[in-house]
Amino acid sequence: EFCKMVKAIVGANWGDEGKGKITDVLANDSDIVIRFQGGANAGHTIVNDYGKFALHQLPSGVFHQNITNIIGNGVAFSVENFVKEMAHLKDRGVPEPNIIISDRAQIVMPYHLTATRKSVSAKILLVQQRAVSLRSILTSIQKSVSRLMNFMMIPIHSERKSDTLLKSRMQL
Repeated sequence: EFCKMVKAIVGANWGDEGKGKITDVLANDSDIVIRFQGGANAGHTIVNDYGKFALHQLPSGVFHQNITNIIGNGVAFSVENFVKEMAHLKDRGVPEPNIIISDRAQIVMPYHLTATRKSVSAKILLVQQRAVSLRSILTSIQKSVSRLMNFMMIPIHSERKSDTLLKSRMQL
């Protein structure tokens, strides 16, 4: 039996399709479960005999002892989050899973998070500055339109009075 069936569960959306749950259901009859992309912000909720778990770094197969779980090269791998998740499994009585981490997984370091926070803060500041600029431009346009409307609504009672009003409106 050289060729075995391969089951691949791949989501076409940005998440929340239930990939983790489907993987967990099919995992017991599998040899390998691979998490091949995503970061620590992604995750899937698994409910089983051990309880309810929100996995962010670990593949769904970690609850099955007969499975080799692989964290692949497309994963943004946070060592800190991985250690926390493994400790959480142990605290809840889950036997230690068989896990292999690809030597090509992208390691997320603390300075990456700091740089990301700074980048996001800078983008938020830029958006706020643009909003202030836009608000001032819109206020200026509103004033200009208001002046134009006032100019156009000059009551004409007499030649002299309108000339005086016209000159005063043009100086605004």
